[in-house]
Amino acid sequence: MNYLRLLKDNYKTWKLAKELEKRGKPLWRGMLPSSTYLKYPPYHSFNGKKVLNFGSGEAVYVAPNVVNTDCIPGKGVNIVILASEIRLPFADNTFDHIIANHVMEHLPNWFETMKEFARVCKVGGMIEIWFPPVSSDTAFTYRDHLNRLGQESFAGCNSVSRPGSNILAAKEFKELGEFGKLVLVERYRRTIVTWWTMLAPESLLEWMCEHLRNIVSEEGYKFIKGE
Repeated sequence: MNYLRLLKDNYKTWKLAKELEKRGKPLWRGMLPSSTYLKYPPYHSFNGKKVLNFGSGEAVYVAPNVVNTDCIPGKGVNIVILASEIRLPFADNTFDHIIANHVMEHLPNWFETMKEFARVCKVGGMIEIWFPPVSSDTAFTYRDHLNRLGQESFAGCNSVSRPGSNILAAKEFKELGEFGKLVLVERYRRTIVTWWTMLAPESLLEWMCEHLRNIVSEEGYKFIKGE
């Protein structure tokens, strides 16, 4: 965890959160809203790259290079994809950037969707996943959260392995296709915003993130698709 980056990102996120407050999305007990807009503001164009905003909800982007999908129709949603659907309606190697912000924990077949992301992502493209950490009460108590995810959930990609002698897992790893080409390049943990997390020394904050509950509000993982 880079402490200076954390402070800078929290300050930037706090400013964006204040903008979202004007949209009727207030802070809750020091936790920042998990909206995609806190990662990429509504006016973001993604530099013209082809983007899949999967499970967009209300956080849609009007840029013509962005495809917004959700399981129900809504303003700005380009394509409706049911949560139970496994195969995505896109050709191989379509997108430069895929964003799934707090979506995977809701899907009954989340890993099949992850493999589909790998299929429709271009070589060199990025897949960005955000979800509540297993140390958060929200991961377990929200009725619509079907899955609890962490770094080991992505075992079988190019940079996440699973130790041990699980024969079934070893067999599965050989059949993962494009998912096996993904390289985890960044894991990010966003902490709750309180005075004591902002002022805690980096080593103490790292310890709190590893061992205490409800310190980390969300985790983000970024993958690059290799050849």
